[in-house]
Amino acid sequence: MKIKDIIEEYGISVGAYYHWSNRYARDGILGLINKKAGAGVPYNKTPEAIETKIVQIASDNTELDANAIWDIVTEPLTVMEIEAIKEILEMLKEITEYFARLVFSAC
Repeated sequence: MKIKDIIEEYGISVGAYYHWSNRYARDGILGLINKKAGAGVPYNKTPEAIETKIVQIASDNTELDANAIWDIVTEPLTVMEIEAIKEILEMLKEITEYFARLVFSAC
């Protein structure tokens, strides 16, 4: 389908077409979600997963000081954890590809 046909069918400008096309090319299917302008997360915000882990370790091990807790939190991942992360990323890739096919097959 030609760009001219798409912009006429959906009633959008050429600029809007390229805006969304570039976001899809850069970010995949997640690029098609509208995002609020501005900083989403402060640069120095502790990620929620680490924060939760710190709170859990601190409550379970009241004898530990902050340095000991940090050492536990920043331990290298085990092979099993790395494999689980790889599997999750692979599933996300497959889901993204599936939705991309849906979006472009509709055009």
